[in-house]
Amino acid sequence: MARRGENIYQRSDGRWEGRYITGYDAMSGKAQYGYVYAATYAQVRQEKRRVEKESETRLRQEKLKQRSLTMADCFAEWLNWKATDPSLHQSTLDQYRRHVEKHILPELGCCRMCLLSPQVLDRFRAEKLERGRLDGDGGLSASMVNTLMFLIYSMLDYALDERYIAEIPRKKMKRAVENSDREIRVFSRREQACIEEVLLRNFPHPVYGETCMGIFFALYTGLRIGELSGLQWRDLDLDSSRLHIRRTLQRGTAPEGSGVKTKIIMGPPKSRNSRRSFPIKKELCGLMKQYYNSLPPERREKDEPVFSCDGKHIEPRVYQKRLKWVLKKSGVEEANFHALRHTFATRCIEHNMDIKSLSECLGHSSSTITLNVYAHSFAEHKQSCLNRLDFPEINKNVKFHI
Repeated sequence: MARRGENIYQRSDGRWEGRYITGYDAMSGKAQYGYVYAATYAQVRQEKRRVEKESETRLRQEKLKQRSLTMADCFAEWLNWKATDPSLHQSTLDQYRRHVEKHILPELGCCRMCLLSPQVLDRFRAEKLERGRLDGDGGLSASMVNTLMFLIYSMLDYALDERYIAEIPRKKMKRAVENSDREIRVFSRREQACIEEVLLRNFPHPVYGETCMGIFFALYTGLRIGELSGLQWRDLDLDSSRLHIRRTLQRGTAPEGSGVKTKIIMGPPKSRNSRRSFPIKKELCGLMKQYYNSLPPERREKDEPVFSCDGKHIEPRVYQKRLKWVLKKSGVEEANFHALRHTFATRCIEHNMDIKSLSECLGHSSSTITLNVYAHSFAEHKQSCLNRLDFPEINKNVKFHI
């Protein structure tokens, strides 16, 4: 016979039902229940005691784990979980690992998850802004600190789903703001002419030739360095003067036990909008036709790289080193490879390309991003347009009555 308080009842269908606590809701603290069924009271009572014992053991282990779990433990689990995401690029995952290992774990790795508070996160962010650089020379940029905070809150979302924490300390945190406007390096027309002169002069070079052609191609297409490295002849339609961006090439971290630290990774573009198709300048297409016709037959296959080194794709770091050499030869101040992309966009704006078309050529997710990045160019363009307005002839010696 069932006793009061046992949570064992006989159902209307004649079976016996036992209810037991499986755990407690992380937010409300309310009990959560499980159920067992049997033909007799004695059977359901025995089964209920068995599952209750298992549940108590599991709850005790979970509580011990929650009390001892550190940020380092949770980040390790979170990174392993992110690695299973097929849409996440390997290079992005490698970047996440570097940021976590170099900036987050040295400060917060030993902090237990149950003791993490808004004050701890505030202090971490403030210290990174003030003196977060690895070389000890000042603080990290606001955008870098925002990236670190994004990683922390992404991990906390995972920890909440796994019931490692009851709630996220201050779900929303204000983003850090840069003290000054973002500086965009754009080559002036004079600098661009000097760069082009060096590039054109070195097209016939047996070692530097194809790398210089790649840099010249990027200057007139605005490709990202990984997109340029991954170009194959199937991507370049010489008949219609059209370029298709289908892949990107990057150097990423090699798997453990492979015997090497890094490896070349060929993958899809960085986002859905980065996979794009757009026209290229007809003169550039004519140059590429000449180059294509000069290649041996085996280099003209569709899956062959457009620009190659020893028959292989030219990887990004080679382009970066070669651009540094070109800038030195040109007498132009050093800049990173992305300056070619900024220069292409700026020249397009100067020649009145509409923002929607430019955004699509660059592979931005929205026109707003293009507007924000190249605000300086649009300001100069507006000034140029205003200066072209008709204005009456005014006597320089006109007198004003004030």
